[in-house]
Amino acid sequence: MTGTALKRHALLLLITAAFLLLALAYSLVTPFFEKTDELYHVAYIAHLADGKGFPPPADPHNPARQEATQPPLYYLIGAALIAPLNTGDMASLTELNPYYRPIWDGVYGDNRNRYLHKVNELLPRGGAALAVRLLRCWSIALGAVAVVATYGIAYTLFPGRRWLAAGAAAICAFNPRFLYVSSTVNNDVMVAATCALTGLAALCLMRAPRPRARHVIAVGVALGAALLSKVSAVVVLPVVLVALLYAAHKAALRHSPLTSSLRAKPRTLRPRNDNAAAVAHEAPASGVRAWVRLGLRWSGIVVLCAAVISGWWFARNALLLEGDLTGTAVHVQKWGRRATPLTLQGLRLELQGLEESYWAVFGLNSIPIDRWINLILFGLDRLAVLGAVVLAIVQFTRWRQEREVQVGLLGLGLWVLASLASVGYWIYLMQGVNLGRLLYPAIAPLSLLIALAPGQFLPHRWQPAASGVLGVGLFALAVACPWVYIRPNYAPPPILDQAQVGPLTGRLDADFQGQVVLLGYHLPERETWPGGRLPVTLYYQAMVPFGIDYTVFVHLVDAEGEIVTQQDTYPGMGRYPTTVWKPGQIIADTFYLAMPEWAPVPGTSTFEVGFYDRETQLRLLVVGEGGQVTGDSVWFDQVQIVTPAETG
Repeated sequence: MTGTALKRHALLLLITAAFLLLALAYSLVTPFFEKTDELYHVAYIAHLADGKGFPPPADPHNPARQEATQPPLYYLIGAALIAPLNTGDMASLTELNPYYRPIWDGVYGDNRNRYLHKVNELLPRGGAALAVRLLRCWSIALGAVAVVATYGIAYTLFPGRRWLAAGAAAICAFNPRFLYVSSTVNNDVMVAATCALTGLAALCLMRAPRPRARHVIAVGVALGAALLSKVSAVVVLPVVLVALLYAAHKAALRHSPLTSSLRAKPRTLRPRNDNAAAVAHEAPASGVRAWVRLGLRWSGIVVLCAAVISGWWFARNALLLEGDLTGTAVHVQKWGRRATPLTLQGLRLELQGLEESYWAVFGLNSIPIDRWINLILFGLDRLAVLGAVVLAIVQFTRWRQEREVQVGLLGLGLWVLASLASVGYWIYLMQGVNLGRLLYPAIAPLSLLIALAPGQFLPHRWQPAASGVLGVGLFALAVACPWVYIRPNYAPPPILDQAQVGPLTGRLDADFQGQVVLLGYHLPERETWPGGRLPVTLYYQAMVPFGIDYTVFVHLVDAEGEIVTQQDTYPGMGRYPTTVWKPGQIIADTFYLAMPEWAPVPGTSTFEVGFYDRETQLRLLVVGEGGQVTGDSVWFDQVQIVTPAETG
């Protein structure tokens, strides 16, 4: 870009820079493989980088699982990036957390991590951890491409409205879920980028004063790259077709005999004669023939380019998967077909899940944002739908825009509808696939339509301000999500020194075989009730390096010796297993005990705490000052279980 161009598109540079920084933050606060299927995408790339070729798609035990059927462009480039690295230590990153809780309710951070993270993932020095970090940077770069292409689509269609292009780019860039997807290893971000580039190339062809073969080739190459990124790229075909037809029509009209004669000679009023009438009558037919000829020729170029780039992959699938060109049967087999028919209530829930996961759901679809924020985003979705309807009615009945803008909006609308239809088919076919990221092949036109929506109900002079408010609001949400929602679910517990321990409710100093000392506990509440949650913080100090990941258990036992509620977990709610403890560290570990609805009321219960080896079930013993064994757990304090009316 020249200096003038940089100034003209300064907002794009600012938005892109903000996107890159935010995506890096999302990547750093999200541990490896805590995004759906990230492990399988990395396994696919590592398989290629190790020189083993493509993972066998028909083998359900291949390391990439169902992702082995995915088109390979993202994975081939990723394999080239990590080829110099040795990823043989991948197993050190993939140790499962046996206490993982794949649920939406409960306390943030309560074993939301699917894997145990014992390796330095923030600044790895080499091996598989460095490979994953590099691949995540590759995804971030692709996300930035999608943002820039979204801006390009809006600016190409509305060249005089830079604020609108910036608004569309901001809506794309500051979508928290898109930032999250862009910060992890997956091919969804690549199909978003390549589809956006395909749509941009199609609009450039349509808007070109003189559409040429080079414009058509660019569309074909971009389409081929999109199809080689993910099968869902087929949703971009409508805008390609619309652009081809319109560009061919424009080119044919320019070369028609009547148009050529009108361009060659100044217009004068002459008496109409038979020859003139014949030319006027024959020109449209000639123009239609030229249109059809050009349309077929250019369509053939696009198909040829796309087939050369991506066709070999689909032919390979057909050979290996008994005619299944796309490999979708493997995905259906993995997820399973819908067991019961889709009802209206079920459809409503699926669509709600689709909306939530389009904007802001993290982890393995187990970390939602606050409900009130979702309601605002849902309102934005409905405003976008209503705005699109109003836009269609106004533009295509009152002719408010030039013809090329109308045709472009038609192509973008069909692109969005195709994406919605594709996701709708998956929802109909299978249960639990209401993943908003499946709409990202159309994130560029969706972002533009959302940016256009407020303008359908506001005076023209207010539209830039409305677009700015929308972009700033999403930016604020995007900034908050890593620290308010993601990090609390994965961050290790506080590591303290003696001066930071603070006042304890009770001092215990219980020595578990010289390996860990339970210093004490803090109990902020002494009453609870059925259905409530009771917080208790334990303070332990590591005495020696650990070779075993011990489970800590917290029981609440009633007067009859029955366990009312309990939690068994690795320390730090699964985020800080004992094998990563360092001698001398003091860990503050807060538990939230869920009280069952059947808890006896009124009643008194006592805490019991201990450690055990999950594999052998052997507990660490508690020893006294003289070395004598006093038990295999520590009992302390009591709480009252009351009815809710008695509390407070």
